[in-house]
Amino acid sequence: MAVIRSVALTLANHKHSKAYAASIESVEGGGAEGRSFIVCSTYGAIGSIQKPGKGIPKPVTLETAEKFYNKLVTEKTTVPCSCCAGLYVITGAAAATSKPVVSAALAHFPSFFPELLEPIGASETNRYLEDDQYSLEEKFDGTRLSVRRDADVCAAYNRLGGFIPVPVEVEKAVRALGCGNIWLDGEFEFGKFLIYDLLEFEGEDYREHAQSYRRQQLERLIVDGPFIRLSKEYLGAGKTAALAMFRKRGIEGVVFKHRRKPYMPGKVGVNRKLKFWESATVRVGPKTKNDSAHSFGVEVLDAGVWKNVGNVTCKGQIPTDGTFRECKYLYVGAGGRLYQPEDLGERTDVTDADCDAAKLKHKAKQSIV
Repeated sequence: MAVIRSVALTLANHKHSKAYAASIESVEGGGAEGRSFIVCSTYGAIGSIQKPGKGIPKPVTLETAEKFYNKLVTEKTTVPCSCCAGLYVITGAAAATSKPVVSAALAHFPSFFPELLEPIGASETNRYLEDDQYSLEEKFDGTRLSVRRDADVCAAYNRLGGFIPVPVEVEKAVRALGCGNIWLDGEFEFGKFLIYDLLEFEGEDYREHAQSYRRQQLERLIVDGPFIRLSKEYLGAGKTAALAMFRKRGIEGVVFKHRRKPYMPGKVGVNRKLKFWESATVRVGPKTKNDSAHSFGVEVLDAGVWKNVGNVTCKGQIPTDGTFRECKYLYVGAGGRLYQPEDLGERTDVTDADCDAAKLKHKAKQSIV
């Protein structure tokens, strides 16, 4: 495929931080000089994994493709947003846009069951700092992204193990590694693929190997670039200094990994995460009464019943009831509401079960002497 025309747009103001891209691409067969054309578009929050938008997936003439493409761009740049009256502005050309997942091409790809980390409290930190069997890495605040290349086909999985479109620049970076077969696990944050594990390489299943061996191979394979980076590992006495540095930077937290263990799907392994502040997956629901602020209600699942835990101020468009969000907070107060909650954005890779009230951190009760 060759990109004939493309455009990248953004809408960034007090309510929105959105990106949009569209392109016309040529395909082999039919039309003038044996060519036909398709139209693709993507949308999503700036720096996040983009979703496929409106397009023409079946080959058409260049005239038809250009008419549809021009309509898409005109709508974005001339029709004001209904909630803020903002307009998208052209920021440059998009080299390509993510294509919808083609199930037939991925039929031979294996299922993905990601390794998930068990949380620990601050009181447990010294145990993992002092144990040389554990390494320390930064905990990223992005979206889970696992990318597998097998010959000419590249696929991506989310935290639930489902297929999602591969971010275009990430696919280019993975292909540039020159491997015929490779499977990398990591997160997508601020437009970059942050890699922290190797699951497969040139037909060999690396999940059976120890974490230290997987890490060693990653350090040989990955060269940091504009759209791909290997998570840095800290060992021995360096863990304590790294922990202090990350706390000062105000990031989400750190991860402790057992260097002798294989990749263990689910929460059955020995790897741990330490968060410097609390976060919870919540579902958008009705607001509590007497609140006229630009906010939305959030709820969690408590013994099978949805329970409201307060309102969260919204910086952009009010999200739809029933969708999921990630919220940062200090603790749950005596009234059962999140204290000082902050919206971190939409979650599309979770289910109702992730909104578990039992996971919330409650404010410690003071003892009466």
